Formats: sequence, structure tokens, C-alpha cells
Amino acid sequence: MDPSTRNLRKWLRDLGDLGVQTVHFAGALGGRREESNRLLVVGTPEFEPWHFVAHMSEEAERQGRSDLRPTLMRWEIPAGAPAHLAVSVDDIAHATRDQTVLVVSSRTRSWEMLERVSDAKRRGARIMS
Repeated sequence: MDPSTRNLRKWLRDLGDLGVQTVHFAGALGGRREESNRLLVVGTPEFEPWHFVAHMSEEAERQGRSDLRPTLMRWEIPAGAPAHLAVSVDDIAHATRDQTVLVVSSRTRSWEMLERVSDAKRRGARIMS
């Protein structure tokens, strides 16, 4: 076992239950590599998980997993936003079975978000939260 693997295992063990949940989440997210070609991340109108998406994007690139490079779905797109930051949450309703929708919510229930995610689920997209 190389030192980086040993350090990772120690770190996860030190996290306790959070470490276990992190491993399960990572396995579920990355486990369908051949079936999922796009990761859509959505928050609520009050909470946009751009920081989380930035870290996921960096890690996907570091691991050579372009299939896990996330697309941030935005409720409001500012004028002049670059293309990678100008994807509307309305596009979630058109997600297909080869896409994964990751819902990041801070305990806020948004009927608008749930409606779009429900549409994606009916179309066969994998939903994670």
C-alpha cells in the first residue's frame, strides 16, 4: 500500500460516519461509469452549490474522469455568463437515462426543483441527493 492510500484511509477513518458516507457516495457516483456520461448538479433557488461543483470538477480532472465533470444548473443566469456557467435548471427536465442529476439542498424544499427532478426521473435519469 502506498503512503497516499494509507493517508486517505486514515483520514476517512478519522472522519468516522462521515468518512463511511463519503466512501459510499463516491462509489455510487462513480460506479456507473459506462452508463452515465453527464453529471448535472442542481441546488435550490436560494442555494447554488457552485463551490461544491468547482471542487468536483477539479477532482474529476485530476482522476481523469471526464464523465464526472459536473455541470452546474442555475436558477438565474447573469448576463454575459460564460457557457459553462450558463446552463438553466430547465434543462434538467430533459435529462436522459445516460445522465445523473445530483441534488444539493440545504434542507430547503423547493417545489420548482422537485418538479424538474421528477421530470428527469420519468425520462430515466439517475437521481442522487
